[in-house]
Amino acid sequence: MLTKTQITTATTAVLEHLRNRIEAELGQRELAVQEPIIGRQVVEERPALAGTLRLEMVKCGKDRCKKCERGEGHGPYWYLYFRRN
Repeated sequence: MLTKTQITTATTAVLEHLRNRIEAELGQRELAVQEPIIGRQVVEERPALAGTLRLEMVKCGKDRCKKCERGEGHGPYWYLYFRRN
């Protein structure tokens, strides 16, 4: 926990870094409690300055898709998840 003195004496760069880390942590916690998106499988997850990066395998949902039929899916693709407000 930071004290008021630590916060008021910290540089702008340090405060911005803390804000980015806090926002990334909040984003990860929100993603953790969300229902998984049907047709997507998370391969890897990384914190990012703007939110959370997830490497995902995706199913396109097309009836004739051989990859999805075999269970492979497409990708992996990187997706950025972030919070607004």
